[in-house]
Amino acid sequence: MNLVQSRHGISDYQWNKIERFLPGRTGTIGRPAKNNRNFVDAVVWRFKTGSPWRDIPDHFGGWCNIHKRWSRWAVKKVWKSIFEILIEDADNEYVMIDATINIAQEQ
Repeated sequence: MNLVQSRHGISDYQWNKIERFLPGRTGTIGRPAKNNRNFVDAVVWRFKTGSPWRDIPDHFGGWCNIHKRWSRWAVKKVWKSIFEILIEDADNEYVMIDATINIAQEQ
């Protein structure tokens, strides 16, 4: 099993853990996705680099389509499911939560 991941993508191990839970796979309702892995790697690339959607490299596909699909998956809580699957494995070092901490002070 390949545990290595590209600099801005997911590893084969991570992909094998999540692929059967993603929308657009063969055998599910709706049109089969052209390439779920490429799409997931595009989203991971975008968030790991902090780049705007428009700067997603062309080899991932059109940025507008990627953004629309990302938004649909967010509404359907697909990203939450992916996170929950991957967080079970303590070796997923790249999974991070970015949060702003606000401190409320009593007055």
